[in-house]
Amino acid sequence: MKSKFIILYFLLLGSIGLSAQQEGSAKKTLLDLLQIPAESIKKDQKGNVLTTAQFTDSLYTLKYIFDPVIKNDQITEVKLKPMGPEEIAYKVPEGIQQLIETLDYKPRPAIDFTVTDIKGKKHQLSKLKNKTVVLNFWFTNCLPCVKEIPELNELVKANPDVVFIAFATDKADKLKKFLGKHQFSYHIVPNALDISKKYNIAAYPTHFVIKNGIITHKLIDGENSKQKLQKAINEK
Repeated sequence: MKSKFIILYFLLLGSIGLSAQQEGSAKKTLLDLLQIPAESIKKDQKGNVLTTAQFTDSLYTLKYIFDPVIKNDQITEVKLKPMGPEEIAYKVPEGIQQLIETLDYKPRPAIDFTVTDIKGKKHQLSKLKNKTVVLNFWFTNCLPCVKEIPELNELVKANPDVVFIAFATDKADKLKKFLGKHQFSYHIVPNALDISKKYNIAAYPTHFVIKNGIITHKLIDGENSKQKLQKAINEK
């Protein structure tokens, strides 16, 4: 049976939106994302009370998750729990790592790729250095991914000089059926799991904004994608 934390964690992944330029302490923001109130009691696995810093540092090691005590829909207490086989199987460590890396994100060179989209057009990132490039990692059964498509289409229309590429983990035949019912204005690349692995994707949807071959922004997004990406595109 899944722990309460796993359920809570994946519900959160579907609704958060983070950027590399987010203000404030990354560690504090991580607790905010996990909806752990500052006033909640924090304990180690033996039940000893911890400071907020000690508790957060433990989460940053990726060796622990936590069990929450919830009263009146609020977390009143959290207790560390060693990461076990179930959590590892559900890729919880990778997901937490994604949150940490996004909150602490620093611009870095983008990994080059040469791909062919579903319409047969070839795209090579290294040949787009004079362009702003926006990448979207998604799949057709990802509800937050599908929900944001209309906003992403508006973003494409508003930015004709930007190259938008969407890497889908789905195979081409499934993707074509989906696109027959859902317009998606990005250049869609099917069967892109290998590229997702190269970009260390553990949460969907994930977006990158690339300028001059450098990833300037990383967003783990489920809401307000248009506004957040537009802001990242506009930043000099």
